[in-house]
Amino acid sequence: GAVVYICSATLGVGVLALPYAIKSAGLVVGLLLLFGASILTICSIDWITKAMHRTGCTTYDDLTYAICGTVARYTLEFLNFVFCFGGSVA
Repeated sequence: GAVVYICSATLGVGVLALPYAIKSAGLVVGLLLLFGASILTICSIDWITKAMHRTGCTTYDDLTYAICGTVARYTLEFLNFVFCFGGSVA
């Protein structure tokens, strides 16, 4: 439920803003930036997947705790709450 909501909120905003962003940056620069962002996204997912495999964690919350400790875990939980709250208010 929550994961689907977060994905739909994030993708919805991206779909609405993408044409304007490409128009503002220009077609060539906009497409290059879009391609660069997609490469960085793929790398990030790959790094997170490898870290989860090496630590044996099954959730991103557990991975954050294993790598960064308690403060980072609670910070992540708070930021997720703020994101979800902002999405539900908007």
